[in-house]
Amino acid sequence: MIQCARLLTLAMAAVAVASMSIGASVAAAATDTSRPATCKQAWDAIAAEQAGLGSDDPAAWGRVSDAFISMSDASFDGPLSNALGAVSTSASDFATALNADTEGDPSKAGFNASLAALGSVCAKLTITSHKESVPQFQKFTYQSGALNGLSPDGGTRASTVIAAVIDRQAKAAKRANGSPCMSGSNRCAYYVQTLEQRKCLSRFVCVRSEAGLLPSGANSAQDWVDTFALDGLTGRQVALSRVVPATQQPAFLTSVNAAVKAKLASEGLANDPYWKPKVTMKDVRAWLPQPDGIHIWFDKYAVAPGYFGIVHVIVRWTSFTPNT
Repeated sequence: MIQCARLLTLAMAAVAVASMSIGASVAAAATDTSRPATCKQAWDAIAAEQAGLGSDDPAAWGRVSDAFISMSDASFDGPLSNALGAVSTSASDFATALNADTEGDPSKAGFNASLAALGSVCAKLTITSHKESVPQFQKFTYQSGALNGLSPDGGTRASTVIAAVIDRQAKAAKRANGSPCMSGSNRCAYYVQTLEQRKCLSRFVCVRSEAGLLPSGANSAQDWVDTFALDGLTGRQVALSRVVPATQQPAFLTSVNAAVKAKLASEGLANDPYWKPKVTMKDVRAWLPQPDGIHIWFDKYAVAPGYFGIVHVIVRWTSFTPNT
């Protein structure tokens, strides 16, 4: 009986959505339990009503709310269903505010935040591995990535940002290669770069790139990390100040330096005069806002001796008051 009632509810929702101006594309999303397909249909629904949303047409906002609640009801993917429902609620709230007899335009901040959270749930990094034959290199491999699941503009922007950094890394690695191999061989250099998507705080997308370079003629490798904390709606990189407000920077840095000090102490360098943590906000270059805290990576030699390699620390959310 419960199952029949559920099926009847879904059927009624599909019929209702089909009658809207968004049309059959949204109805298809309401019956498709595949996350990528549903996410695409969600962004298509927004695009279909873009003119009405931009002109603050209450009817358009109402149609978006109805469409997204239908998709939410039809989805058996909990995080995605919740994200779709939040978009529906925020669109409904905005439509109500438009119809209210108040002065001034209502804020779209809540709606944009719900779309960013949807992008965070839908984002999927597709990674492609590359191998090049480069003079003097024994190995030259790297990975590129495209972010799918965001709005068309957001996905294009995010993928472009990632591609630009990876391209710059690879070109710099090739330029660093010039000295003869110390062993006398023709190929002694190495360059390896990898890319990964990491769990991220709601409304953000987290991508991390790690690279290692051993140029020809060198006896030690260089290692570094680049991170991409991206807005789930726009695809733009997020500044650290968006998450750590100015008033919280002292508490945040205290935790960062304490975490670095603990890393040094783990190798017997707690009181080493040459390695005393004095990290500033400018030093926090590679970071990601993950569910358990802000993850930070320091390049080799940045805060510890070379044998530490890349130093990774976590600043828990409980150690300061974030602006998320």
